[in-house]
Amino acid sequence: TLLAEGTSNDPDDQLALLDGWAPAVAPGPALSLRRAELLEQLGRLDDAVTAYQLCLEMPSDGTPQRTTTRPLLGLVRVALLQGRLDDARALCASALRLSPEDGEARHAATALGVAL
Repeated sequence: TLLAEGTSNDPDDQLALLDGWAPAVAPGPALSLRRAELLEQLGRLDDAVTAYQLCLEMPSDGTPQRTTTRPLLGLVRVALLQGRLDDARALCASALRLSPEDGEARHAATALGVAL
């Protein structure tokens, strides 16, 4: 994923690189999470949701936030973009329970009126 980021600043190009490499590498949270983030940036929100949910279903790769807090916060952002405020709050509360000191989770909680 770092190679794709270093190769291009264009999310379409990065996604194409990741998708091209995907058949040759074992699926994992880092790849799934980065794909989800790129899909979100590109406005492909339904695809982003699918990729974020895939992250939540994966076993940890040693960085638990890739399979917990980060995908949950991605789902918060997507829910907000789709106007689903109640879903965003519930997802934010879940992320905050998992990582109470996470800066993005705390910021989202404050903005959404979720108790810290």
